[in-house]
Amino acid sequence: MNKNKKPMTAQQFADKIKFFLNSHKATLEKIQSKLSSFFEMKIYNDVVRAYDQLGYICKPIQLQKNGSFKYKTSTNGYLENFSMFEIEKNGKIFWIVHNLKCESKDYGNSYITADICVINKNSHKRKKIDRQPIDYVPNSDLMTFFECKFMNPFPELIASFIGLVKVLTPELLNITSGKSHIAPSLVCANNGSINSYRFANSVKAMHTVNILNNMAYRTMKARIAKRQVKLIADRT
Repeated sequence: MNKNKKPMTAQQFADKIKFFLNSHKATLEKIQSKLSSFFEMKIYNDVVRAYDQLGYICKPIQLQKNGSFKYKTSTNGYLENFSMFEIEKNGKIFWIVHNLKCESKDYGNSYITADICVINKNSHKRKKIDRQPIDYVPNSDLMTFFECKFMNPFPELIASFIGLVKVLTPELLNITSGKSHIAPSLVCANNGSINSYRFANSVKAMHTVNILNNMAYRTMKARIAKRQVKLIADRT
């Protein structure tokens, strides 16, 4: 297993994000310079590139008046005030959204925020929870999701992620066909220990999930090309 490289700086992340947005004729909205936020944005861009690799037409929508792309880097705010990518293939249109609450599958009136998720276009709704209006996606409109962690993978983190999949999309854990979407994924910035590596491999052998490490330096698109990323069909 490769050793962790020298940690990437906030400026290096920002430069990569600006390069990606420039290719889509957009600029970067000014944000707080947190490394974890930059990593999430980098992975968001990776997901867009990966869907382009899968044959989707990808375009940015809801740009700001000055043409900048405004990432939703926190759980606060309504979806309509932030930018996102719309993707289309075979007449089906989805949105790749950032920090949106997702309705649980079988746990009553409860919601969990996914770092990045792919949803049916215009499927989000608004309701009050604890007297506070929130945007959320109904469970049936959630296609897949990605958890981004600016840390090393470790067994407890991986186990927690599997629990999240069971709450949001339990039927995807053992799906064995389809190439429409990327399977639910835990995306970590760095490498883990040998024990973590073995645990991750055991989990991936049992379930249709992706556990991707060292992603501060690697891309999802490259891993798809090497068939290192599991794919799934549309949820119905």
